[in-house]
Amino acid sequence: MMKYNQSDFFCFLIYLVTAFIICNVQLQADIKIDASDVNESASLLERSIHKLLEKQKVLIQEFEKSGNENLNSSLEMKAQKLAESWEYLIEKYPDDVMPYLFYGKFLRKLNQREKAQLIFINVMRMNPKLAVANQQISNFYAEDGNFTAAFGFIIKAIDIEPHTPIYHYQLGGLLHHYYRSFIDEEIFTREAIDRQMLEAFRKAAQLETNNRNYQFRYAETFYDVESPNWEMALEAWENIKKIKLSISEIAAVNLHQARILIQLQRYVEAEKLLTQVNTPHLLNTKNELIEKLNKISDQH
Repeated sequence: MMKYNQSDFFCFLIYLVTAFIICNVQLQADIKIDASDVNESASLLERSIHKLLEKQKVLIQEFEKSGNENLNSSLEMKAQKLAESWEYLIEKYPDDVMPYLFYGKFLRKLNQREKAQLIFINVMRMNPKLAVANQQISNFYAEDGNFTAAFGFIIKAIDIEPHTPIYHYQLGGLLHHYYRSFIDEEIFTREAIDRQMLEAFRKAAQLETNNRNYQFRYAETFYDVESPNWEMALEAWENIKKIKLSISEIAAVNLHQARILIQLQRYVEAEKLLTQVNTPHLLNTKNELIEKLNKISDQH
């Protein structure tokens, strides 16, 4: 069995606390293992996986309650037992991809990247049409700077499961992070990468309309491209208002829309939106836009 040192486990705990970004919630959804699925008719394997996931959840809760950055021997022992339990399931069910997938994710959280990558490569051999395995391999290549391989695997994941929003979101993030590299390597022209990046974030937002991260990122992407369609940008920010927002967030969205309305030369509408912004930390931006409107008015 593998042994994990305290530094590795601390990386694991920190990673779990921030786990609900990009891809970390997708695996459980893809494999359809959650509390509602685990009932009396569930298979022994499903019940075993569910129990291990519950233990990981409890482990994090114990760590957060401790309020310490240093780990005690009890937490280290529990982490080791979890690793051994995943390995036991793989030995018991060698032809089932589920324990491999969850164990691979667990290894990533333990910062055991090389072994995790081998696990996912093995899953790919078992089932090359499993979207989440392609997504995970894409993650590894992206982290290592091999953006072309990462692109190929995330595109394959999308081809397999085109209605899974996280894959489109991950594609958009990959294109944005390696934007200049894709252009320099002549894989994309700037026009082409702008178009594909916008489409990736748009698709994620469209597939999960209540996801704040997806909605905001799509709207923000118009600032990243060379020739933005400001009408579409305005619509994207308007759609965000359909989500439950705080007063501060509504004010921020109004500022974005006012800025875009100025680009569209719809000055009266922009001024009207700015009158609705009274959040203290946004007043400087509001005043900058008012000053811009005043300058435009003076020129006319």
